[in-house]
Amino acid sequence: MPDGELHFDFKDDITYGACITHAGEIRHDSLRQAVDEKKEE
Repeated sequence: MPDGELHFDFKDDITYGACITHAGEIRHDSLRQAVDEKKEE
């Protein structure tokens, strides 16, 4: 962790798949799709 900051490598499949939200956005594909479908109702 340079400069005491935590950095995520979203190109890594494990990190990408395990992350639900980041920086105010839904990163998890299945959850994002479910939320988008619910918004359409």
